[in-house]
This record gives sequence, structure tokens and C-alpha cells, in this order.
Amino acid sequence: MLKTRESHKQQPPETVEDSLQQRVRKLEKINRALMRRVERNMEFAGNGFTLFQTAIVLESQVKSRTEDLRRTLGELSSANARLQQARDEAEYAKQHLTTAIESVTEGFALFDSSERLIMCNRPFRRLMPDVGREMMSGLSFPQVAALFSRSSYLVLDKGQTREQWLEQRIRLFRQPHGSFIQQVADDRWIQVSNRKTETGGTVIFQTDISDLIRLERERRERQLDAQSRLLQATLDHLLQGICVFDDDRTLVAWNDRFRTTLGLPFNLVKRRISFGQISNYIAGTSLIASHSEAERLAKWVANRREEPSLSIELLRSDGIILEANCTVMPDGGFVASF
Repeated sequence: MLKTRESHKQQPPETVEDSLQQRVRKLEKINRALMRRVERNMEFAGNGFTLFQTAIVLESQVKSRTEDLRRTLGELSSANARLQQARDEAEYAKQHLTTAIESVTEGFALFDSSERLIMCNRPFRRLMPDVGREMMSGLSFPQVAALFSRSSYLVLDKGQTREQWLEQRIRLFRQPHGSFIQQVADDRWIQVSNRKTETGGTVIFQTDISDLIRLERERRERQLDAQSRLLQATLDHLLQGICVFDDDRTLVAWNDRFRTTLGLPFNLVKRRISFGQISNYIAGTSLIASHSEAERLAKWVANRREEPSLSIELLRSDGIILEANCTVMPDGGFVASF
């Protein structure tokens, strides 16, 4: 220290001042560095507090969002449970509906508004057993009708083709309401009914009415038998010879005076004998001398719809003149009196 002091004493004042200024600048530099450190420490402390506040806010928001998510998941789970319950109830109802439809004896089929088959029961398929297995959901009605038209169990009307039946069936299906009676094999009769639904679909019912048809047929046969007996009793009391032919020109009713007036043999006058057979027998014998008038009668029978009645005279070979009056009946047949 002594040396230092002595050295200071020995140094010039300018040098000492410069040294002190350097020390002051150094101390100021250190001071500024310390101040920056303190400021940085305080800034860091402020940022930490801000981050702490932010974390608290975020935690609150996350908690709120988590609660919302939990509540939403609960509602979604409840909705899924209700949806599954609705699906189970719909499936349960569908199974009961299918069971109920299968238990009925009538044929049943349901088509949607696009004419596609939704469902049908076994009686509907069994109507035509040879094509019933091919009837599956999703087929269009024209395809289903085409299967029916090809079935060997289908009985067509006289002169009707399968193509005509198919066209008529599709046309009837597309009407708001329709019903018809269809004959199938084994003398069975089915009443087919179409009904439109409120949604634009179509329901088909097939009801077996074979027993009703047979009862009605028996009733009509009994009625016809009674009428036939009454008619026969009436004919037998007439003085004229009477014969009745149906639209096919076959003999369905007559009296004995008809046979004796024309001189016909017993084995020729019987049911279902044709007018042609009788006229050929007369032409081959000498029963009628006026062959021209007999030919005129035969011509009228062949074209009777053009002329509703005919009156002629026939000369028998024994000289007796017969007056013949013929009249067409509403069903196409005709009655002749001699």
C-alpha cells in the first residue's frame, strides 16, 4: 500500500483522473449489466405470472369444454340407445307382420310405388307352384306377372294367348282398384284384387273361391235342370214340332212331334247332335221332296246372324206341306218350329 500510495503520489494528476474515469465507466458498465439482469429477472417473473393466469383461464375453459363434451356424449349415447330401441321395435313389428301375413290363407303381396315386390307370403307363391320359387323381393310387377303367364297352372280364356293375358294383367295392376276371377288348374278359381296404398304402393289379395264357384255351378245346374224339365213339358204339349239348337248348332231340346213330323229315326234325334248331321240325313233320303228349300234352310242356319228369322215351306215326299219358322235367340242359338 505504501508503494501504491507513493506511486499515486508520483503519478501525474491527469493520469490519476483518467484511471478514475476508466474505473467509473467500468463501474457504470457493470451497473448497467446488473440492471439489465434485474430487469430480465423481473420480466421473467412477470411472464411467469401471466402464464400462470393464462393457465388458470385455459384450465377453466378446458374444464368447461370437457363438461360440454361429456354432456354431448351422454346425449349422443342416449340418442343412439333410443335409435337402437326404435330399430328393435321396427324389426319386432316387421317380424310380427310377417308372421301374421304368413298365417292367413289368402295370397298376399305388397309392391312399392316403383312396382317393386317388397314381400309376399307362401299362399301367393303356391298359386303357381312351378314358378313360385322364382318370386323374390325386388322383382318388378311385370316380371312377376310374366312368371304367372308362363305357368302351366294358368287356365286361359277361350281364344286368349299368354301374351294377351300378361298385357291385360299389367294394365289391371296399374289401375287404382281392380278385381277379376282367374281359373287355375284342378278346377280352382281365384279372385284377385288390387288395392292402391296411400304411399302409392299396391297390395294384391288372392282369395280361393273354388267352393263358391262349385256351389254356384251346382245351383245353376239344378236351376237349368228344373228349367229344362219345364221347357220339355211345355214342348211336349205343343202341336208343332219344335227343336232348339245352341250357338254351336247342336241340338239341346226338342219334342217328339219334331221327330215324327220330319220322319227322323230315334237314334238321330239326341242331345249334342249337330244340325249338319240332321240336314245331311234329310238330304240323303227322300223325306223332303223340295231340296231347294232344304238348302235354303241350311244356308240360313249358317248365316243366321245376318237375318234374324226365316219362314219357308217344305214339301214332304208323301205330299204333305210343312211350314218351317226359324228364329235366332239372343245367345246365338236358334229355335225352329214345323
